[in-house]
Amino acid sequence: LVEPAAGAPAAHGAAGASADDSTPELRTRSVRLTFWRDGFTVDDGPLRDPKSDESKRFLQSLEHKVLPPELRQLDEHGRPVRVEIQLADHRHRAYEPPPKPRFSPFGGEGRTLGGAAGAGAGGSGDGCGGG
Repeated sequence: LVEPAAGAPAAHGAAGASADDSTPELRTRSVRLTFWRDGFTVDDGPLRDPKSDESKRFLQSLEHKVLPPELRQLDEHGRPVRVEIQLADHRHRAYEPPPKPRFSPFGGEGRTLGGAAGAGAGGSGDGCGGG
C-alpha cells in the first residue's frame, strides 16, 4: 500500500513519475501483520483485539486498500514513505508474547583507547598493516 501525496496518483516506482527528475525515489519500509487465533500484531507490537474500535478501523482501512494513519510516515523530503505489508497467517495457534530480554549488568573489562598493544607492531599476523 502506498499513501499518495494529496492530489497525486499512487507511485509504484515507475520511471518519470515525478516532474522533477532529480527527486529521489520514494523510500520503502516493510510492516509485518500477523494474524493469530486471538487477535493480530503489527511488527513486534502487542497483541491487538480485533473487536476493539481502534483495531476495527485499522483493519477496515486495509480492507479498503487505504494505509492506516498509524503506519503513515514522511521521509526527510516530506514525501510519504511507501509501505509494504507482509501478511503472516498464524490463526491456527494462540499468540504467545516473545520472552522479555533478561537484564545482565556489564561483565567485561575496561580498555583505554590508544593504549599500548600487547602484540606489538605488526606482530598480530592479521594482515592489518605492520610489515
